[in-house]
Amino acid sequence: MAAFHGKTGAVVFNDVGILNVTSWNANASCPVDETTAMNNTDGAKTYLAGYLNWTATVEGILEDDDDEIGGSPNIEDADATLNLAAHAGLSYEGDAIITGVSYNVDRKGVEKLTYSFQGTGALLETVST
Repeated sequence: MAAFHGKTGAVVFNDVGILNVTSWNANASCPVDETTAMNNTDGAKTYLAGYLNWTATVEGILEDDDDEIGGSPNIEDADATLNLAAHAGLSYEGDAIITGVSYNVDRKGVEKLTYSFQGTGALLETVST
C-alpha cells in the first residue's frame, strides 16, 4: 500500500487560496442514541444516528506584511465554502463559518496563525481523476 506525503495539500476558503498553510485537519462526528428495548432478544444494542457535525482547523505561517495567512481569510468572512485538498485529487468540501483565529508566537520558531472552522451542512469527499 502506498503512502502519501502532505506536501501536496492545499486550502481554499471563500474562493481564495490560503497561502503558507503548514497543516490542516478536519474532524467529522455523528452522535447516536441508543434504541435498545428491554425485550430485545438478540443480545445486541441498537442505535439511531443523529446529525453530522464537522469542524476543521488550518494552520499557517504568519507573513510579515499582513496579520493573516497569505492575506486571507478574515474572521468577517462568516459563511463560505471551505475546500481542503489532500493528495491525488482527494479533497473535502463544505460550507463553513470561521469560529476563531489563534496566534502563536514562540521564541524557538516562526509565528503561526490557526483558523478554526465550524461546518454547516454536509462535508463532501471528492476524488477527481
